[in-house]
Amino acid sequence: MLLPRAEHSIDDMKCPVVLSGFLGKKDYCTYLGHYHTDVTLPSEYFRDDVQRPADLPAHHLDFTYLFEKSLENPDHILMGSGLQIQEDSEIGAHSAELRAAKRSRASASEIATANAPLLLEALSKG
Repeated sequence: MLLPRAEHSIDDMKCPVVLSGFLGKKDYCTYLGHYHTDVTLPSEYFRDDVQRPADLPAHHLDFTYLFEKSLENPDHILMGSGLQIQEDSEIGAHSAELRAAKRSRASASEIATANAPLLLEALSKG
């Protein structure tokens, strides 16, 4: 859930884009969530309740990894701006072919389930 815009104590932490409309009044550094993205298996998942219990806390979560470039925020490099780990020259002479093959594996295609024996096998074990 987006929160009302707050005044931040760090002067240089300005929003990197102009937010207009209702977003201009929202906090660009934190948001509220029921699932904490840093916890893989939250203990609240192991309760017997069918509906989300009212006593479970909401978590204040961080947006700054997307835009705050600083040594204190290494997540910006890893998840915000990204970190290239291989130069094209390291791939070798077949780099264009390898990139094309990689793109073809990532493109979506629709097939009949009858043509997916591993999927059928997995579904039959359920």
